[in-house]
Amino acid sequence: MKKIEVDRMTDNQGNDTFDVFLATLPDKEHDKFVARVSEIEEQGLQVATRMKWIKKLDNNLYEIRCPFSSNIQKAIYFQKGQ
Repeated sequence: MKKIEVDRMTDNQGNDTFDVFLATLPDKEHDKFVARVSEIEEQGLQVATRMKWIKKLDNNLYEIRCPFSSNIQKAIYFQKGQ
């Protein structure tokens, strides 16, 4: 399986915006979200789509979806063209 390459965005202070997002989550939600990203990397995008771990929003625009209790954490990402 092809390794997923990730380019991270930073805010005006140079902070990684995804790390900032993760830091706002309670510990259990943080751990589950990180585990979901790992599952997506391991299983691939086809499985992730079928399992509804990701949702296509537009051309090359997706969200990672991670339900937790009555909440659902989401993160937007772009996928480079093939």
